[in-house]
Amino acid sequence: MLLVITNSAEPVLPADLLEPGMHVNAAGNNVWTGRELDTDAIEKFDSIVVVDVDQARIESGELMRSAETGHFTWSSAKPLCDVVAGKVKVKPRANDSDITLFESLGVAIEDIAVAKRVYQMAVEQGAGHTLPS
Repeated sequence: MLLVITNSAEPVLPADLLEPGMHVNAAGNNVWTGRELDTDAIEKFDSIVVVDVDQARIESGELMRSAETGHFTWSSAKPLCDVVAGKVKVKPRANDSDITLFESLGVAIEDIAVAKRVYQMAVEQGAGHTLPS
């Protein structure tokens, strides 16, 4: 697995660094001007999962650029919630050489869900302090 977390405007992960069987988490850029992966890299992925396709259309510079140049289609990107819920079939790996991408752009609802769970755990364990309102 390879994790890429940058705020780079120019690709830092070219296609020639991708190896058969590799999984990439790209989680750094969430602006249309950013690009962690080059267009050739995007073409090499056998499956692409994003947090939210509509969000990726306006924040994922590498996917936007690849779509504009005809090297990627938005219909091939699968939303994470649908993958987790089993609503869409994403082949995890048809074989050991498949290369996969998770493009994480961050969605506020995820942060809220995590915060709620952390709060519940703190209450259950009697940790923390109640603040006056």
